[in-house]
Amino acid sequence: MNGVIFYEPHEVDSNRAFIDDIIQTAKRRNLPMTLVTRVEDVPLDATFLFNRARSTDVTKELATCGVPLVNRASVHALANDKYEATVFVRSLGIPTIPTVSVTRREDVPWRPAVLKTRSGRGGTDVHLCETDEQLERVLSMRNDWIAQPFIPSHATDVRTFVIGDRARFSVKRTGVDSFKSNYTLGGRIEPYELSASERQQIETIARALESDYVGIDMLLTEDGLRFNEIEDPVGARSLYTLAPFSLAEALVTYWFRRFRTD
Repeated sequence: MNGVIFYEPHEVDSNRAFIDDIIQTAKRRNLPMTLVTRVEDVPLDATFLFNRARSTDVTKELATCGVPLVNRASVHALANDKYEATVFVRSLGIPTIPTVSVTRREDVPWRPAVLKTRSGRGGTDVHLCETDEQLERVLSMRNDWIAQPFIPSHATDVRTFVIGDRARFSVKRTGVDSFKSNYTLGGRIEPYELSASERQQIETIARALESDYVGIDMLLTEDGLRFNEIEDPVGARSLYTLAPFSLAEALVTYWFRRFRTD
């Protein structure tokens, strides 16, 4: 059994600590792990490939290598299309934020509204629009927007890190001087204890996805949690800061459970 961890070249330096933690933890468990940064260098005899590419196109290329991807390409594609992800989760009967695909101001039924690109990550390309003029300006930037009503939540959401179909750790994220709550944008973080019903909802999403390792973001509203986004690849800085367990150990244990045949 041997594994590959794949990053695009420009992402390696900023993720070096995580890469080294994965490789060293796997080594202690007698699991050889190799860092690869080009599709053509993927060893075809690898047992699995831990895909950390952000690009859906790169992930599609990796899927042609014949090495099982963690996560599968279809999970990556769904996670990186906010509109389709919302449709998918809504079909499971889980509360979501109303979401529409828009190209014109007239397509947006709410004021204020939050506009996001379908494929944006980490709080980028997210805009709060309170007037028609703001909507026009944002919509003119590109043509792949979704719109959602602005839901007062004190810029607070909950990210749950899910390994397999198990919710392993949740982080409450609160924005500072912004309606965005992302930790990498300066938000505050603290552990969050899921209720039984919240855990059931999140694990229902993971089972339906058949995912290996994702982040599931839920907006914390007055009416409880509402699905917001799926993150793949999911950043783990907040988990490393707060979690009482080793993410690398948890992932290696999961890979042994999923891929070991002896």
